[in-house]
Amino acid sequence: MARRRNSVGILIGCVLTAVALWSYVTLTRQFEYDLSVPLVVTPPPNQALVSGVPDSITVRLRGSGLHILNLLFFSKASACSVNMQQLRNVGTTHIANFDDIVRSLETPQQIRVLSVQPNSLTMVTGDVFKKSVPVRLNSNITFREGFQLTHSLQPDPAYVEIRGTKSVVENISEWPTKRLSLADVHSSYTAVVDMSDSLLTTVYTVPSTIEIALDVQQTADATVLDIPVTLMSSLSGAMVSPSYISVVVRGGTDLLATLTARDIHASVNSVSASGIAQPTIELPPGLKVLRTEPQLVRIISKYKP
Repeated sequence: MARRRNSVGILIGCVLTAVALWSYVTLTRQFEYDLSVPLVVTPPPNQALVSGVPDSITVRLRGSGLHILNLLFFSKASACSVNMQQLRNVGTTHIANFDDIVRSLETPQQIRVLSVQPNSLTMVTGDVFKKSVPVRLNSNITFREGFQLTHSLQPDPAYVEIRGTKSVVENISEWPTKRLSLADVHSSYTAVVDMSDSLLTTVYTVPSTIEIALDVQQTADATVLDIPVTLMSSLSGAMVSPSYISVVVRGGTDLLATLTARDIHASVNSVSASGIAQPTIELPPGLKVLRTEPQLVRIISKYKP
């Protein structure tokens, strides 16, 4: 039995040693790897990029397996950040050659750049055009059961300034945020959301982030008694029965705690031929009408024919 245990231990040790040797040899070998890198172009001050540029470039890298693995999974994301002020230019035309692009790459020194596609960039600038547009929130938010948002989401600021070439900016009527995804929300929360960078090379926003405040409260129901029913001026020659109703509302506990009958308005705007009407209920923001008791009222003329 002891010999068998020793044999198993030796076998496991041999396997681990072989794996370690294989990993060492593999990670120290030189490899070539094609990497797609985001392209970020910064125009000169008070200038906007007129010509289109690709969203990314393809870079062929050479380095040890260890360095390439570290670049892909453990280092900060690589990017090619081209500053147009550092490029040679003819008037408003700027040219980035292979060496310019390589200098703009954020890669470890141990990794060598063999080639890039495209291997040169020709970019044209023009005057900056500015425009203020409303923010469109792109969100997917779910709440824990029994909790709710007490008001509609309002971005802060509600407008951003977009800057770019006139031909692009003047056709933009709003600007979206990046997607805000929150799940199981059960308490108030303030989120900082980035503005979309879908047109980063031709349009940018000021500011680049906005804030969203979520006022989240536990949900409850409440019945408010003795709400007077009023008639619109077109029905001034009539009376309503009953003249007071109860309203069952749903909302956040903090909102319900301060709710009184004076905060709720019930009115009748029109009446059917039968004299039966359903009151219209107006509530403070964040509250919802579940039902009224009674649901219908009768409109009675004060004057007999």
